Amino acid sequence: MNQTTPALSRYTPPARKRDAVSELRTAIAEAEGRGVKRKAMLLHLTHSDASLLKRSNEVAQNEISFDGGMTFLGVKVEIGEVTVSSLTAPKPTPKAAAKAAALAEAQADS
Repeated sequence: MNQTTPALSRYTPPARKRDAVSELRTAIAEAEGRGVKRKAMLLHLTHSDASLLKRSNEVAQNEISFDGGMTFLGVKVEIGEVTVSSLTAPKPTPKAAAKAAALAEAQADS
C-alpha cells in the first residue's frame, strides 16, 4: 500500500489588532503637548477606524460628538479617502511652543 503522510499544518495565531483608540489619544496628547490647540487639529480616519471609534466601549459618550460633524476629544474628524488614519496638526507658534515647554518642565520638576 502506498500511504502518504498528511501535510503538517502550522498554527498561525491571529494577528494582533492595533489599538486605534489609544493611538489616536496619544497622537492628540502629543500634539497638545507641543502647544497645538485641539481646535486646530484634524483627524483623518479610515472608515474602519471611524467605525471602531463609534462603537468602542473604551470611548465615553462625552469624548465623541456628532453635533455639526464628528469630533473626538474636541478634534474634528474627517472619514475616508485615507488608507491609514492620521492626525494633522499645524506647527505651534513660538509663544505656544515656549508655553508648552515651560509646562512640561514644571510637570517634570514635581
